[in-house]
Amino acid sequence: MLRMNTAGDGLVYASLIQGYEELVKKNGYADFFRTAYVNRWGHCTYSLAELLVSIDVVIERIKSGKWPDTSPAALNKRGKLLDPQGKVNFFEYVGVQKYNRTWVPNAKDYLGVSQ
Repeated sequence: MLRMNTAGDGLVYASLIQGYEELVKKNGYADFFRTAYVNRWGHCTYSLAELLVSIDVVIERIKSGKWPDTSPAALNKRGKLLDPQGKVNFFEYVGVQKYNRTWVPNAKDYLGVSQ
């Protein structure tokens, strides 16, 4: 899974993704997961080039069994190759030192039953 998030997403804060990343690592699935951050405001305000990169990277991961370089520089370069006129603005997100409240939902959360 490649998880993309905009830095200025008011619905899904970048720090929440950091908590999810920690949970993925803790459960031993880090090799199946990558995160890419886009330096932009808004919820899911990705450019066409950024969306094309995300699809291209996941296809390569599925076909080869290995992740290509998912650093911001590599993603930006790939985006310019896929859409030369498009905007690509992947960047290195610096999160909090420790995300201390990872929320792991259970069935009661979905049913609205108080615990």
